[in-house]
Amino acid sequence: MRVTVVITRDVLSPWINRLPAAARVVEFGRLTRHAGDEDRELVLLRLLLQSSASTLHLINSLLGWQLFERFGKPLVSSGKRLFASVYCDDVDRNGVRCGYATEFLPKAWMHLAGVFTDNQHFLELIQRRDGLPRERLHALYFPFIGEIVSAPGVGRKVLWAGRLAAQKRPELLYEIARAMPEVGFDVHGEADPAYDTNVLQRLKALPNVSLVGRFDSFAAIAQAGDYGVFLYTSAYDGLPNVLLEATAAGLPIVAPTVGGIAELVEEDSGYPLDAAAGPLAFVEMIRQVLEDPQRAERKVTNAQARMRGRHVWATFTREVAAVPGYLPTCAAPQPVE
Repeated sequence: MRVTVVITRDVLSPWINRLPAAARVVEFGRLTRHAGDEDRELVLLRLLLQSSASTLHLINSLLGWQLFERFGKPLVSSGKRLFASVYCDDVDRNGVRCGYATEFLPKAWMHLAGVFTDNQHFLELIQRRDGLPRERLHALYFPFIGEIVSAPGVGRKVLWAGRLAAQKRPELLYEIARAMPEVGFDVHGEADPAYDTNVLQRLKALPNVSLVGRFDSFAAIAQAGDYGVFLYTSAYDGLPNVLLEATAAGLPIVAPTVGGIAELVEEDSGYPLDAAAGPLAFVEMIRQVLEDPQRAERKVTNAQARMRGRHVWATFTREVAAVPGYLPTCAAPQPVE
């Protein structure tokens, strides 16, 4: 297959160097930075119409969603098959649901041959909410790339990794760490410029918290630290890749069962908490992990078994090939070992 990746934002993407060498990249956002919104939309439409690509897959692009909503019908009429990925709803600063699935999916789904999510929970939610045909909805669990460590963590520190943004609730992390002064917390990730700096300053001021900053490799972090548990505090989510990385690193996970998280973190495979759980519930769960490493080891073993069956390339490529119309009939993918 030939694959072209079109980057519609005017940014220097950190992901370009991770693409296969054979993938062509069009930095559309940077090339059209001086064009108006209407011109950018029309130029991208012309690019797609004249492209030989038979499948167009939209992933997290505002311009792409605007194009699919406005010009989905002519794109389909020209012989293109349109697909889109959505992972979870977002929430604005007033607590109102927003995001691509909220704003665009109800207006563009009729042009889509398929909609992908990375978890079954969100697939069922948008089907109930928006009435999308079930045959067009596909849950594709992401494959994990890397080594699965059989020995779980037996340390005493807590690892937290992710964006320091409203979605991830650093304020909850602060309350948890403040209630456990005897336990060290390593916090990895970049701060969202829009997030409350006062919370971050209070978090940084705690003597048992170390704010480390951005990271490139979760596995390297997990191997370098004396960690006994991975803490995840998101308010809403799909099935985040960082949980797969934590499981592969042998860390038991304490997390709220929001979005698709419960599809990995269950009673036998982690330490799930209700979505409305407060800081004291997290504290109690973390103590359970640290005080009973044998039980934690059993849960990690079960979680890793789930990963080996569901989050591997062989399963992923088989599921992708089964999606009607997504791949050319002559291009069945080969599993990557």
